[in-house]
Parts: sequence; C-alpha cells; structure tokens
Amino acid sequence: MKRGTPIHNVITEVLRIAESALTPEEIYTKIQERGLYLFKSLDPVHIVANDLRRHCIGLDFPSARRTKYFEREAAAERVRYRLLAKPVQVEPNVYKVKRPGTRGETIVTVAPEDHEIGSSSKSLDTVHTEIQCRLLDLGTAMGFSTWAPQPDRCKRWKGRCISDVKSLV
Repeated sequence: MKRGTPIHNVITEVLRIAESALTPEEIYTKIQERGLYLFKSLDPVHIVANDLRRHCIGLDFPSARRTKYFEREAAAERVRYRLLAKPVQVEPNVYKVKRPGTRGETIVTVAPEDHEIGSSSKSLDTVHTEIQCRLLDLGTAMGFSTWAPQPDRCKRWKGRCISDVKSLV
C-alpha cells in the first residue's frame, strides 16, 4: 500500500484475501506480515479494532462512518469481522448534541424511517401527536426551549396536553 492509505483500505485488503472472518489481532498480524501499513501507535491492535467498528454495519455511535465495509460475526470466544460483498452507505442515527448552558454533550439516537412508532391501528393524527410529545419531552430533557404550533397545543397524548410541556415557548 502506498503512503497515506486509510487503515480501512488496508484492513479491506487483508479481509479480501482471508478465507474466514478474523479478529482485530489476526488482522493486525497479517498487516505486519505483509508490511501493508506502518503504525505509529503504542497499541496498533486498538487502532485496527476501532476502525473495524467505525466501518461495521450495525454499529452506530457518533464517530461511526457512513460507509460500511465490514460486518461482525458473533463467535463464542472473540468477535470476528468479515468483508461485506460491497460497501454500504448508511444514514447516521446517533449524534452528539451540545446542551445549552453546559459544557457537556448528550448522545441522541434517531430511529430510522422504517421504525414503527405506536401501533399501526392508530390514526395518523394520533401518531403525529405522539411523536410531537416525544420530541418535546426529548427537548425538555436536554435543556432546550421547545415550540409547537398553536393549533397543536390543545392536543392530548397519554392524558397530557401539549401546552403543559414546561419548556414550551
């Protein structure tokens, strides 16, 4: 590999040649045996493991990448990774959000579009009100000021009126 090659490309090359799924330690060993990458880290296996996780389908966290090259294989003793048949693009659903007036961040997960909220027997208006209440509650929990349209403020969900939300402006 030429200089400046991203580590996920090197891992991809190793897994392409491998006949089975490999652990991060096994991948690192094969990289070293073939002289594919020069690690400038005290813990290069950790670098390999992190990059595998960032590009692994089904693992979502704030520093995960949109392009997924790998998948995990659940083994009894160790987690092993294999190469996907082709890279997959996924929309992120985990974000870091800065809370107003604090120095910390909150991790927020957004359900994918095909995630079903509530039962399918509910009317569209009821589902809309439920989602609106849940978002208002999330905003309140994160310390944000929230807003809802005037016509919606009299709507109720689980016995609560939208206008009762404390953070509503």
